[in-house]
Amino acid sequence: MRAVLVILASVAVGVLVRGLVRQYSGEEAGAQVSSNSDAAAALREISAATQPSKLWAVDFAAYASTHPGRWVVGHCAEPCLSEEEAAKEARVDAAKTVWRMVAGRLGFVSGEGDWLQERFMADVVAGKLDADTLVERFERPYGTVWTESVLVDVSAGRVDAVVNSYRDELSDWRNRQAMVRRAAVLGMAGAWLAYLFLNAVTRGYFTTRLRLAAGVVTAVGVALLI
Repeated sequence: MRAVLVILASVAVGVLVRGLVRQYSGEEAGAQVSSNSDAAAALREISAATQPSKLWAVDFAAYASTHPGRWVVGHCAEPCLSEEEAAKEARVDAAKTVWRMVAGRLGFVSGEGDWLQERFMADVVAGKLDADTLVERFERPYGTVWTESVLVDVSAGRVDAVVNSYRDELSDWRNRQAMVRRAAVLGMAGAWLAYLFLNAVTRGYFTTRLRLAAGVVTAVGVALLI
């Protein structure tokens, strides 16, 4: 009986220790994430204090009130290990907001949204709508980290210039899609005509195999049409 109690006590102590370790690890990880995010924000505030023109990075409302227009600000959520990574993170953050603002103006039909979104967001990430940037370098004990913010101009003139560049591309894309749909319809029709002809010639000997082949072609055609 004593041995059983000793075993149970050991198990209870082990569970308690593991729980404390997990809790401590979770708190430490949370503190690290918070530290990263705080560092990114602190860097932006330092630059805004020393460079008044960068006010948009930390107090967008104050900036927008004195700078008429349509603006979007993108930030990297936490310090990055390279300037290139920080620049991409900031522009991806801005691109998501910009797309939601302009999607309704592009006039795309069903099936074109994904193509246009990918194309437009790639141009935002490439910096085609940039109005200003704020890059900060920060020395940490484990190395250099970077943060970046970007001010994006989404006024009608800037956005329309980018969108208009898609007209020819979008027309070509629509033509390719139309060709694919025509090929799919012709392929399905041809498969069933071939089935009827061959089934008649072979007097039904290969009916099952011919139907299966025509069914596969039809399935592929339907997938292309969808």
